[in-house]
Amino acid sequence: MTKSLLVVDDDPLIRESIAWALKKQNYEVIEATNGVEAIECFDRHKPDLILLDILMPDKDGLAVCTELRERRSGPYVPIIFISSLDQLEDKVRGLSTGGDHYLAKPFHMEELLELIKATLRQIDNIKASVVTETPTENDTLQWNNIQFNTETGEVFYCDHEIDPPPSEKELEILRIMLGNPSKIFHRDEMMDRIVDRRTIDSHVANIRSKFVKYGPDPIETVHGRGYRLVKAK
Repeated sequence: MTKSLLVVDDDPLIRESIAWALKKQNYEVIEATNGVEAIECFDRHKPDLILLDILMPDKDGLAVCTELRERRSGPYVPIIFISSLDQLEDKVRGLSTGGDHYLAKPFHMEELLELIKATLRQIDNIKASVVTETPTENDTLQWNNIQFNTETGEVFYCDHEIDPPPSEKELEILRIMLGNPSKIFHRDEMMDRIVDRRTIDSHVANIRSKFVKYGPDPIETVHGRGYRLVKAK
């Protein structure tokens, strides 16, 4: 099935060059020139992935990402920021807002295309593994005080919905760990299943920071070995 991508950038040269390259790869492309159009296009077309600039008129990319991540319905749609803001704090802000990747301009088109392929592949792998490993009627993985709706991406802990919601990579880590909650997962084992520039440790730290707002830390670090889930005391 052809994947649809929403390209959001107020610079027509950048937007059109990305759209041309994506169409050459047989993607369906939707274009938006600002954040307001981005929201409208997202609601109308339901894309599989979003390429999102940050510095735009009317509504910037961070505001668009925040609005989409605050929604509680529909499948998870990965967001790749593409921005001229290239400082570390800019990248951290984009990822903490809910972006899955951050690519600073200027970038090589080949790098962007490979990042898109890897991100879409990860989403497909998550969906496939959910079908084969958790054929439950309500599409929910549950252990102790954690509930993970694999269809909507909603995660609850101690009867509270996690806010901000976990990113794509964080959801994949949770899915892996909830699939075998008594197992100790080594970092290398997780890296085999999650292609990402950020470290597993950073993703786990983000998960912990979101969970501890609602209850005890559910992840134990087993020094020299990896991570495992623990029951809240």
